[in-house]
Amino acid sequence: QSPVHAAIHHDIENLQLALETNSSSEVESTVSALSSARSIKVIGSGSFAGPATVMAHLGSTMGYPISMEDRGGLHLVTSINTLDPNDVLVVMNVWRQIREVLSVAESAKQAGVTIVVVTDIRHGPLAAVADHLLIIPSEGISFFQSVTTATSVIYGLLSGMEAAQPERSRAILRRSQNLGKELGIYAD
Repeated sequence: QSPVHAAIHHDIENLQLALETNSSSEVESTVSALSSARSIKVIGSGSFAGPATVMAHLGSTMGYPISMEDRGGLHLVTSINTLDPNDVLVVMNVWRQIREVLSVAESAKQAGVTIVVVTDIRHGPLAAVADHLLIIPSEGISFFQSVTTATSVIYGLLSGMEAAQPERSRAILRRSQNLGKELGIYAD
C-alpha cells in the first residue's frame, strides 16, 4: 500500500470511530448553541488552525458573526475578553492540551460563555469546562495528527447551522456571490 492509501484507510477508521463516539443529541445541542449565539469565536493552533479557519470562513460566508484566533498571548486574550453569556467559544485542541488555551477557556466559562470543545481527549481539564464536547480521533499514520475527522465534524456543524437559519444563510450567500461578481473576483 502506498502512504496515501494507508492515510485514507486510517482516516476512514477515524471517521467511523467519530460516528460511534458522538451522539446525535450532542451534535444537535451544539448546533443549537452555535446557531443562536450572538457571536462565535473559534480558537485553534498548529494543524488544527485549518479546521478552525474552515469553520470561521464558511460560517461568516453564511452570515454568522464568527471569527477565528490562531495566535496566542495577548492576541488570544484580546480576542475573547469581550465574550459574554450570549456568545460561544469553540476550542479546537488535540493531542496535548495547551496551557493558555485551557486558561482562556476557563476564563470564558467563568464569564458565562458557552464552551464548545472539539478534541481527541475525552477526560481532562479542557473537557471539564466544555458545555458541548465533540470527540474527534486525530491519530495519523505518521508522527503528526490527522485533521480529516475534525474537518468533517466542522462541515457537519456548519451544515446544521445552515439548516437552522436557511433563509438568512442563502440570502447572505447570494449577496456574497453577487458582490464577488461585481468586484471581478471570479475568473469566469
